[in-house]
Amino acid sequence: MNEGQFLTYIAPRKVRIWSRFLVFGIFFVGMLGYFAYQAQDLVVGPKLEVIAPGDGVLVETESVRVEGISEPGVELTVNGAKVYSAQDGHFSQELLLARGLHVLEIMARDRFGNEKKVTRQIVVK
Repeated sequence: MNEGQFLTYIAPRKVRIWSRFLVFGIFFVGMLGYFAYQAQDLVVGPKLEVIAPGDGVLVETESVRVEGISEPGVELTVNGAKVYSAQDGHFSQELLLARGLHVLEIMARDRFGNEKKVTRQIVVK
């Protein structure tokens, strides 16, 4: 076997080996990304957005409506009282508050125990 024949014999074999490493590497990176995406529910708390009332609002009436959006299926509480949400995640709760400063704590807890809290301070006149 001369030198030219040796190079043509070795080169395709090396290409096959490197292409296998490349395919395995792409597969591994793809699987790692997929698992990281799926695991974010374990790490990140549930989505919670309070629409009303705004923070620092002055309210003229004793009746205050707390409204917001969360993920469907999470446990919601407003000042410790359980609140139920619609299938799309919208929730609404009417509160009767005495005059003065009030701190409202809205909390969402997902099935993994992750919590997200939003606090609003309002003044009832």
